[in-house]
This record gives sequence, C-alpha cells and structure tokens, in this order.
Amino acid sequence: MLQNVVPEMFQGVPKSVHVVNDGVSVMAGESALKIPLDPAEAITLSGEDGSIGLKLVGAEGLATIDASGALIFGYPDGSSVAVMPKGNASVQMTMVIESDKSATSYDYAFVLPDGATIVPAVGGELLLVSVEGRLLGAIAAPWAVDSNGVDVPTRFIVSGNVVSQIVDHSSGDFAYPIVADPYMSRNLISH
Repeated sequence: MLQNVVPEMFQGVPKSVHVVNDGVSVMAGESALKIPLDPAEAITLSGEDGSIGLKLVGAEGLATIDASGALIFGYPDGSSVAVMPKGNASVQMTMVIESDKSATSYDYAFVLPDGATIVPAVGGELLLVSVEGRLLGAIAAPWAVDSNGVDVPTRFIVSGNVVSQIVDHSSGDFAYPIVADPYMSRNLISH
C-alpha cells in the first residue's frame, strides 16, 4: 500500500474533499484546485492571477477516489497515478510503477497562459514563468523510491509544455512497486 512506502506524502491531504459531479475540488483562500475524473480534461490550479492546467498524458478511464481522497488513474502498462489534493490547493501526483515491464517515462502536459514557459531551476525544480517573468507556480524536484525505500534514479525532461518524468527503474535491482512523485503548487516558492 502506498501509505506504507511513502507515508509523508499523505500529510496535508484535506480531511474532507469536495466531490462534484465531474471530479474533486479544494479551495484555500484565493487558490482553487479542480481534479476532473476524466484524464482527458486538465487538472487546474487557479488563483487571482489566472490558472494553470495539467493533463496526465496516457492515463485511461475515469478515476476512482480512494479512502485518502486521492484520485487514482490507470495506465495501459498497469501503472497508476494517485492524484492527491492538498489543503493549500496544490496537487501531488504519485506514479505507482508496478513492474520491470512498466514504462520508464511518464508525461504531464501543461496548459499555460500564452507565452508562459517551464524553466529548470538549480535544485531540480521546474518553474512556471509568465511571459512577463512572473512566477506562476513550480514543480518540486522529482524523487522515486522502491518498496524497500531505496532511491531510484529519476529526473525531469522538458519539451515545450510537456514535462516527462524519467524513472530509470531498469538500471538496478529494485523492489516493486516503485513510487515516483512530481508535486505542483502555485505557491511552492514564494515570489
């Protein structure tokens, strides 16, 4: 179970998630998060200065909501991603890689305001920057661990508005499942 491998990721999950007809939403002050049940629709993080969208490339079927409040989306290779709403209207996506036959790359397509870009930062984080140079949000540095808590090599590759998390689980003798995590927030880094 995911909580046993990385229990710290369940901190900050809202006690009550507002479930609407087509997904889940969280409000925190001026910020809002909307996670649709359909992976073809974008997850949106909104604030007073606009919104950022994120699509789970390759996910199939409607999400299920587990007891922790996470939405679980499946992939054709048997992997899944737990999309966890946080109380501050941020979102944590935890990929669960089931076997050595699973993919080593998972893509997240961003829907950004015109002219906005995704810029790598020194510590492995990614910054979402407006055309005017204003920080719109950030993605924390990636991490991945196997079910014994052993670190698995991982990194981001950015191509336009698509962020690929590469999880090199074929490079060692890892215990499955492996979890890999990108965490996104409009307020990850103060501006």
